[in-house]
Amino acid sequence: MRKTRLGGGLSTRYGTAPRRRHIDILVRLRKKHECPKCKVRAARRLSVGLWQCRRCDNQFTGGAYFPFTKVGEIAKRAAASATSMISPSESMEEETTSISEAESEQPKRKRSQMKTGNSEKEEAK
Repeated sequence: MRKTRLGGGLSTRYGTAPRRRHIDILVRLRKKHECPKCKVRAARRLSVGLWQCRRCDNQFTGGAYFPFTKVGEIAKRAAASATSMISPSESMEEETTSISEAESEQPKRKRSQMKTGNSEKEEAK
């Protein structure tokens, strides 16, 4: 009986480059990954996009072949940097000061005067 590796099911079909890529994906898919909850290398794939930690039984979603995708990591970094740049208390202070400054600069006008633009002409008469 012949020993076959992960790409043995493809035999000689599809060429060497796609077979190597397929083998690389399967190797990385079947190894144990780090759980986001307990930070232990015990997460395994249950089905497409569904992963489970064997230690803490935490189920989480991820990529089809890897628990964390590159796009997901980029989005996580962007969200973390956006929240760290402005704290909620600072953003509220900025909004209230900008609103009060804008209100004090221009007097309120009636809608009819704003549409026609004749407010300056009427005041001059």
